[in-house]
Amino acid sequence: MYPYNYVEFKPHQLLRKYIDAYWMVEYKCSYNLCSKILPDGCIDIILNLGTNLRTDARSTLMRNEQAYLVGTMTRFKENELQPDTKLLGIRFR
Repeated sequence: MYPYNYVEFKPHQLLRKYIDAYWMVEYKCSYNLCSKILPDGCIDIILNLGTNLRTDARSTLMRNEQAYLVGTMTRFKENELQPDTKLLGIRFR
């Protein structure tokens, strides 16, 4: 079992041609956790609703209450989940 909660929601039938899923990650433990995200060939819009988050082996900061457009990944990304991490995403086809 993972120490964080990841859940996906399917979009309305009329949007499924464009949107693969809506997803959410929540992490509420008291310690930082390193997690790897594998490339999936999709583009995402990610909203950071929680604490600041370090990605790409700590080289990128995703700030609280900001939105990010993430392009097609060609390699895995390393995220450092911190207490009170909460991300909401839209994964496009």
